[in-house]
Amino acid sequence: AERALSAAPRNQRAFQKELAKVLRESDVLLEVLDARDPLGCRCAPLEDAVMSRMATSKRIVLILNKIDLVPPENAARWLAYLRQFFPTVPFKASGGGGGGG
Repeated sequence: AERALSAAPRNQRAFQKELAKVLRESDVLLEVLDARDPLGCRCAPLEDAVMSRMATSKRIVLILNKIDLVPPENAARWLAYLRQFFPTVPFKASGGGGGGG
């Protein structure tokens, strides 16, 4: 990992360092997923890294955003699927409220 990081462009190295710092200092990682394509939004390598390196002290919570843009049955199925892995919360940003379910 260190070698890959040293070969990365400077701005990417700076981002990686900042991300590592934030993860070290955080108790919870909130991962926001678009309800229209939750798997396309997930960052499995980041989840794996957090769980394998920091498993005892870190929690991951998935936020299923924009649930108002998909049929309710699709949102319910995605919530059921994602909850197999991590706690998952539905969210509807428009109107400022949380979603149902």
